[in-house]
Amino acid sequence: MKYFVTIGNFDGFHIGHQNIISELKRLAKKFDANTRLYSFDFHTRNLSSLILDEKNKESMAYSLGIDSYELLHFSDIKDMSPIEFLNYIDNDILGIVVGEDFRFGKDRLGSVDDIVKYAKDNNLIANIIPDVIIDSGEKISSSSIRKLISNGDIKKANEQLGYNFFATGIVEEGYKRGREIGFKTANISWSDEQIKPKDGVYYTKIIVDGKIYDSMTMAGIAKTFNHSFSCETNIFDFDRFIYGHEVKLIFLDFIRENKKFNSIDEVRAQLEKDKIKCLELAKGMR
Repeated sequence: MKYFVTIGNFDGFHIGHQNIISELKRLAKKFDANTRLYSFDFHTRNLSSLILDEKNKESMAYSLGIDSYELLHFSDIKDMSPIEFLNYIDNDILGIVVGEDFRFGKDRLGSVDDIVKYAKDNNLIANIIPDVIIDSGEKISSSSIRKLISNGDIKKANEQLGYNFFATGIVEEGYKRGREIGFKTANISWSDEQIKPKDGVYYTKIIVDGKIYDSMTMAGIAKTFNHSFSCETNIFDFDRFIYGHEVKLIFLDFIRENKKFNSIDEVRAQLEKDKIKCLELAKGMR
């Protein structure tokens, strides 16, 4: 079987990445070939800032229709020149599809010009996909989306992703403050690889055992109780024991920043207001 390939970090699989994959699939269909995505077991930024951790990135690649997902080891490729790298990935391929700003090879010296020349010299197809530019003139990029998530601008981040920012984790035993307050929460583990959203309360949806529920989530440090980072989700109309279950938490809107309260009663009153706001948002999205 022959392949059309694409190469990159693909952190987040935002709409720019999705354009690349759409073209990759179009070519594969036209030439009765398969698709292969090469990614890397490293990232140019701190690993705790990825939009998708490795498990979810691979899963997302397959959900977008990629036939083969392959992780390249940095130690194997870090000293390769651009031509050595292209020879390395040239395995039963018919063509290469990448974004216009793709860089590769030792010291990132390779550019799309090298890919176009390599394709011409080896009778391959090379398609270079332009960046997606938003109204402000800014190009959509993983780095700009990471900044939006860190600033709590989840709605804008979701627009640029082309889907809603999410995390998957295991429901763990937490501090059990929610029971005392009257808002039971699922304490959800957070991947060490994934970026943390701005500390605050969010309108979220949560998928538990294949079923989706409206919810609100406190992500970050609970200033009233001086805890370390946690992700605690109050699931609406839900009363099940789910410790140990893996869940998917989907972030839809930022409600407010975390703040310190003087009493449990103040916390409870604020959470009542937060829930009303989340329910209004849920109603508006239906």
